[in-house]
Amino acid sequence: MEKGRLDMNFQPFNYQDFQEGVFWLLIKREVYDHDEDQNGDVLVIPTGEEDRLVIMGDVGVDDDGFPLIQRVHPELGEYDESSDRVLMFAKVEPPVFSE
Repeated sequence: MEKGRLDMNFQPFNYQDFQEGVFWLLIKREVYDHDEDQNGDVLVIPTGEEDRLVIMGDVGVDDDGFPLIQRVHPELGEYDESSDRVLMFAKVEPPVFSE
């Protein structure tokens, strides 16, 4: 069986000057607790903690010139534009196989 190596060369993501295409994205996501109040309504409470996740996203441009990030596949992560922030990106490259 051949063994492959997947190198990801991450670079800082710039929201004012970004590339379009499919990339690996390192994102920062706030962590929330969920609870119910006395009426049974769901409360969403920020914990002050953050998760860092790597997802695969399709980066495009919205009508205002800002990044529009869409998921490529449900199993490769999801992006929530209301709370997630892209920190870094890497090109999607095929793995390198040893001879």
